[in-house]
Parts: sequence; structure tokens; C-alpha cells
Amino acid sequence: MQPMFRALLIILLVSAGCYGQAVPNVVLVHGHLFDADANAHAVAIRGDRIIAVGTDDSILKMADPTTVVYDLAGRTVLPGFNDAHFHWMPAPAGVEVRLAGMDPKWDEVLSAVKGAAANSPKGGWIYATVGGSVVTDPTPSRMSLDQVAPENPVWVECWSGHGLIVNAAALHRLGLSEEEADTDELHYERFPGTNQLSGRFTEYAQWVQRRRLASLATKEEKLKSLHAMSDEAIHFGVTSMQVMPTTAVDEFASLLNEAQLPVRIRAMDFTLPGTPSWTAYSDRRGAGNISSMVRISGLKWILDGTPLERGAALRTAYADKPGWKGQLDLSSAKLDSAVQRAWSSNDQTLFHVVGDRATAELFRAMERTGPDEGWRSKRIRVEHGEGIMPDLLPLAVKRGIVVVQNPTHFSLHDVMVARYGASAKVQPFRSLALAGIPIAIGSDGPMNPYLNIMFACMHPDNPDEAITRAQAIEAYTSGSAYAEFAEKEKGTIAAGKLADITVPSNDILTISADALSGAHSVLTIVGGRVVLDNGTLEHAYSKSLHKP
Repeated sequence: MQPMFRALLIILLVSAGCYGQAVPNVVLVHGHLFDADANAHAVAIRGDRIIAVGTDDSILKMADPTTVVYDLAGRTVLPGFNDAHFHWMPAPAGVEVRLAGMDPKWDEVLSAVKGAAANSPKGGWIYATVGGSVVTDPTPSRMSLDQVAPENPVWVECWSGHGLIVNAAALHRLGLSEEEADTDELHYERFPGTNQLSGRFTEYAQWVQRRRLASLATKEEKLKSLHAMSDEAIHFGVTSMQVMPTTAVDEFASLLNEAQLPVRIRAMDFTLPGTPSWTAYSDRRGAGNISSMVRISGLKWILDGTPLERGAALRTAYADKPGWKGQLDLSSAKLDSAVQRAWSSNDQTLFHVVGDRATAELFRAMERTGPDEGWRSKRIRVEHGEGIMPDLLPLAVKRGIVVVQNPTHFSLHDVMVARYGASAKVQPFRSLALAGIPIAIGSDGPMNPYLNIMFACMHPDNPDEAITRAQAIEAYTSGSAYAEFAEKEKGTIAAGKLADITVPSNDILTISADALSGAHSVLTIVGGRVVLDNGTLEHAYSKSLHKP
């Protein structure tokens, strides 16, 4: 349909409109609505809600001269993406060294850090991101970093989020002394035969340092980071984010209240040793609503690491490290305590669980604590869920487990083969959906939802576990809403739901798989407010279409 003819049609329909019903502020017409009736091609929005979904004619009849009309020209309309697993990790400004690839060698890291130190002001932070080769090598430590950057704090972290190496200057800036005490869940690595910290940190010891690093960032740096996060989200059509900040959750909520971001944020408490939520947790669900855009709910625990650094807790030994099965981050007593709190609280509990032994231990602790029917209403979340093997699948179903997966993790085929063996079938996804387990998608890395959809539909590590594009979109929208008890408010395009909508630049249901990662949003609407319009779509006030 030619633009001039479409405009004429709109004029005629608006002129004949029915003004006795609610008048929309915005309407979208001539589109394909995801997961809607085949005859529904248009959406009417008033305030922050969708008030009607239907044919172009029926929706246009609701408009009056003040209504903004967007002509989608056949584009697909999706519910706004809901990133169910995102880490916000602010840090003081510094220099990020450039390294080749995602898995540089330690010598390359040292050379790059040395160059950065020579060109950075004394005391300025230097950051580097590494892969499995560095964090699984026992030799890198603070000593070699001290030699190349003695006057700059250096932070070398694995992109998986599990594995950290810092130098003496960073230890000092973080407020660490050689007398740091170990606990069951907080282990500080030291040089053999000494009390001297090696500068290497894993699991909870690393995440404690992450919080300390975040505390060193200025308020301005934190707000800048939040706005950058939000800008990226709306560019991709992400309208909701479920975020685990490395700051204290109350500080995060206060910053969000000041930042007034155009995306919805669920702030989830990331409990750490030494913080109040580690030993006592109050029920935040229902009482944690800061505004219509920000709420605090949920508490996360970490049960194990990842296969990249051989930190996932397995029932059989790693193929490339005989005798080693990984380890649990929580003692049996602490795991029981966390599960008992999940049972007694009305708030939702999230468990980072990767290995099958960690999964089995969690399910056993749940069985010891309460009956399956009681657990189902709590929607206990398993973040990642890579260890839900076939024998554990029925237990996940009976206990109402919700799995939040991160499909970019499906792109590590060589690592999976090395760690588990060529015949291992890991990272279930399709089988979870077939079993009836609710699944959601979060990024836990690159925010790009189209990239995550691509990997969900290809699953390079285990192609038999790939899902369809429609299933991936559902997991990223309605599935993620269910994962935060918000399915009645958002996640689908339906009358009465929040008007959180994205229009992708491409038809992501039909374009080639390798083109998915290049998609983005041309129109993003959050709560009825247009927060991104890149000019691709024709639109106008209805009144401008009435010519004298």
C-alpha cells in the first residue's frame, strides 16, 4: 500500500471514528503482532496500557485528531524484551587494555598492562578481561602484575565473572590486608607457606571485591553507567531488566530513583558474606515497589562456578582434569539455611546453579525443607540450569523450578568438549520446554536479545537442545515476565497489559540466522511512552492528516 493511499485511508477512518469509547494516545497499524490472532494487525495505547488489539479498521476508529498514528508497513510488533538476568557492575574510571580475542595468554596481558601503565596517570585504574587460559593457569598472581604496573591498581577479570587477579596497589585500594580471615564461603588464596594474599580471587571472595570496587566509583560514574545501560536497552527494544547489582540493592534503588531511566528495573539483592542479607532477609515482595518503573524483589545465591574455570560442581570428574569435580560455594549448612529461608519467605529466591551436582544438592535441600506442592507457588529460579540432567528433570518439574538461561553461553563448543568430553549432552534447553518447565532468557553478557535468540535457535554446543525462534521470543518476553511474577502485567500484547512494545528493524522470525545479531529496535515504547523512534516508521498526529 502506497504511503499516500495509507494516509487517505487513515483520514477516512478517523473521520468516521467512534468517539464514545476510550481514545488512544498512540496507535500502531498495518503490523504483524507476535503471538496474536491472525486478523489482529493493530494496537491502541492509552496512558501506560494497551487498551485494544484488533484489525486496522477497528483500531483506527478509536482514534481522534490528537492520536499519534504509526504505520508499521508490515513490520512485526513484539512485546518489549525482558532481560531476566543482568549484572550491573559499576567501577571507577580507568583504562581498559586492548587484548586480541577472548582468551589471551598471560604474557599478552602483562605486555598490554605494562603499556597502559606507561601511558596512564599514577594511581589510575587499569582493567583487562581474560578467558579460561589465564584463570585456569595457577601461575598468574599479583607479583607479575606488580612488576609491570607497580603504581597503578590493576584488575584482571575473566569474562565469565568467575576468576579475578589484582596487584598490590589494587589490594590496597580495595582495603584488603594480609589478615583477611577465611570462612566456609569466603576463601582467600595465599602464596604457599605464607599469609600473603596471592591476588587471585574466585566465587564469593571475588564478588566481595566487586562490591568494594563498585563502592569506589563516584556517584556521577554510577549514574553515567546506568544511563549507558538504559540507552543500550532501548536501542535493542529491552523494556524490562531484572538486575543483580554489585552495589547494595538499596543504594542501587536510590540511584535508579534519581536516574529516572526509561526502562523498568527489577532490582534483585545479591547476597554476599558480611552483608545483612547473608544472615537475615526481610520479605521485599509487595513492599519493594519504589515507583512504577523500579521495584526491589528477589534474593540471589551462588552455588557453584562455571565449566570455563572448572568451577561448576559435577557428579563426575572433568574430562580434562581427572579426579576434579569442582566444588560448591556454600557449605551444606549454609545451603540448607538458604533453602529454608526461601521456603519461609514470600519473596522469590534465585540460585545460580551450573553443575549437575550443585543441581542435585539444591533439589535434595528443597526436598528436606518442604513438599513439592508448597514449592511450586514460590517459583524458585535456577539461573543457568545447565546441570538439569534427564534424571533431575522430573524433580525440577514437580517443584515448579523456573530456569533462566543465557544463550550466548551456548557458543563455547570447544570448552564444553574439553571439560565434559565429546559425547556429553550438556546445557539442556529444548528438553526443559518439552517437560513443561517455565523458561526465561537473560543476557548475562552481551545485552543484544537478537544475538541471544540466534544462539537459542542454533545451540552450537548441543544442537538437539535448540528451540524455535517463536519459543525464544516467548522465553524473552512472557517467560521472563513469569519469572518475576509479572505475567499479568506484561510479556504479551493484549488489552489491559502494560504498553511495553518493540518493533524490530527486521522480521526476526524469517531473516537468516546469521543476520539476527544485527537487528535492533526502530520503535521502543515503555508504558505508552515512545522512548526510541529512529525515524524509520511513518507517523503523524491524526489531526495533521485532516487537510482544510
